[in-house]
Amino acid sequence: MSELAARLDEFRRKHPKRSLSVGSTEWTYRVAGSGTEGLLALPGALGGSEGLAPLLQHLADDYHLLFVEYPVVSGLDDMLAGLSEILRREGIGRTALLGGSFGGMVAQAFLLRFPEETSRVLLSATGPPDPRRARTNERFLRLLRFIPMGVVRSLLRLGIKKLTTRVPRDRELWRGYYSKALDGLTRERLRSLYRVSMDFDREYSGRSAALESWPGEMVLIEGSEDRVASKKSRDALKAAYPRAETVTLQGAGHGVSLERPEEWRDAVTRFMKRS
Repeated sequence: MSELAARLDEFRRKHPKRSLSVGSTEWTYRVAGSGTEGLLALPGALGGSEGLAPLLQHLADDYHLLFVEYPVVSGLDDMLAGLSEILRREGIGRTALLGGSFGGMVAQAFLLRFPEETSRVLLSATGPPDPRRARTNERFLRLLRFIPMGVVRSLLRLGIKKLTTRVPRDRELWRGYYSKALDGLTRERLRSLYRVSMDFDREYSGRSAALESWPGEMVLIEGSEDRVASKKSRDALKAAYPRAETVTLQGAGHGVSLERPEEWRDAVTRFMKRS
């Protein structure tokens, strides 16, 4: 067993899943740390945020760390309501947000919906709302009913294999991690993820100007070779949040936290420990 696999297993043992019902939606998440301020980790579409735990546990003395798993929801409103309720249950008045890829969309929406509950935001390998993407995704959802889920999972596994090609260490561990997530990917769950993304693209475009008086800070971490969050999308993200600091990891792709874990962790740590 690799050192990383052992650390993940230890984290899971020490921090069992908690559950919370919000309306008809059942949420699961893990909690670590003793800080008074929250740090809510929002993962990409396929992986639970516990995969970030080895890179964030050193912040546990300063932050109340929350690692969520996305449930099936009717849309972005239900997603945000559930996250807000988790924070309320855990006694967290204000939280920092760390969102990667799909989680970066959720983080932006949470900030725009609950700016008073948000202290600072870190966005990694993500982009801003894009109404054109919503139209493309809507067409895909109409076709999805005709595509066997076995075919969908196989295509996504090819994508994961390509995404992790740049990962220098523990590549097979991460491929197994995401493959296990794909094993549990149902048609209903996939539709849920697409609905959240489409709601974000349709409802939040152009709204970042409302944050002009928000007192918090933001950092954007990007890989210079990211083809998923393209350069055009990353440039649009910088334009949407002109006060944000940008950290560019040269040569990294979309899986920036897996490809350059030490540099990514150091960038997060500098930002989170900034007074």
